[in-house]
Amino acid sequence: MKMFLTVLSIICLGFSEIQESPSDYDYQLSSIAQEFRREIMNEEACESLYRDAEDLVDEIDEALDEEDEYTYEDLLRLKNLQEEAEALENFIASVGDCGGSIPSIKQINLANQRVNAHISYVISDKYCVDIVLVEIDDFVSYLAENKSRYNYTVSYKWNALNGIISGEGYMGLAKYSMRQIYNNREDSATKNISIFGVKCVEF
Repeated sequence: MKMFLTVLSIICLGFSEIQESPSDYDYQLSSIAQEFRREIMNEEACESLYRDAEDLVDEIDEALDEEDEYTYEDLLRLKNLQEEAEALENFIASVGDCGGSIPSIKQINLANQRVNAHISYVISDKYCVDIVLVEIDDFVSYLAENKSRYNYTVSYKWNALNGIISGEGYMGLAKYSMRQIYNNREDSATKNISIFGVKCVEF
């Protein structure tokens, strides 16, 4: 009996030390992106997926520290997956309004290769920042995009096109980054808004 338990513990230890492959991380990344699409209207689920993406970044970081366990090609792939995981984490935070991260424009575009949201400009070259619309099924998210090399404090106003609701606000927006102004999670019927009076103060 003692011999059986010893052998079993050795087997279990061996399984626990098996390194995950880049394909495993790739699968997890796609799974988080797909689940984010499905659960976008559920704020609690969105926040959980943000944490999942954050954990995945940490896991890949740890894998990269074990470089002796991987081939050169695997390490290159892990570094690319790490970049994608960080991009997805920031995409979920900003587009889904489920975390505190502010993504770069590059990260939004990189993460969207997994999420497959529809992204379009609704205001371009009119103000100091452009306004971008991200659509995922019934969910919409309006973001300010700072394509300049300056950091701004941005103020803005908006009205729903149905005339029922309106709002205003201000936020810090770093150079070459994007940040959300509005999403329709609380009022799914209000997808179309007009954004105006946008002003920027450099800091």
